[in-house]
Amino acid sequence: VLIGSLVKAGRHKEVGRVYLARGEYAAAARAFDDAGAWSDAARCFEELGNAREAGVYLERWLELHPDDDGAALRLGRILARFGRHDDAITLLQRAISKAAPGDKDAVLCRAAPTLALAFHALGYDEAARTTLVRWHKAFGRLTRGVDPARIANDAPPTSLEALLSSARAAAFAAVQQRTTKSSP
Repeated sequence: VLIGSLVKAGRHKEVGRVYLARGEYAAAARAFDDAGAWSDAARCFEELGNAREAGVYLERWLELHPDDDGAALRLGRILARFGRHDDAITLLQRAISKAAPGDKDAVLCRAAPTLALAFHALGYDEAARTTLVRWHKAFGRLTRGVDPARIANDAPPTSLEALLSSARAAAFAAVQQRTTKSSP
């Protein structure tokens, strides 16, 4: 009854929220699409494990909302999964530059792992190392005064070699191989 009433009223975004609350991601994505809430639709496809469809919706969203650093970060990660490293790097750097001044360090810390791995995949190891240096500085500013034991698992790797031998890099490579084999 609620969903029917919301649909009749043309309140598709609210319909999407109801479906989302019920865990019905495909229905929520359709409703968000009808509402033009493409970032929300993309989030539903991410939950469904459909990175390709999520990427399509994020690209559409970013055409209208180019300053959305969160969407740029999400799309950059997706593009890296499909081996589109140049595009991923551009989006991740854009996310960092568009972040609000108080959020820049947090966005950098979220973007840095994929950014460094994408640089490395293209053979730009010096850029990857520079990204690690920036990541360390941002992490230090974010965690100043925090008990080191609480943040040890979140700390950036000590070197590019440490990043490349990490579980994160192994997961990056595994996902990339799986997704690029099926890419057009």
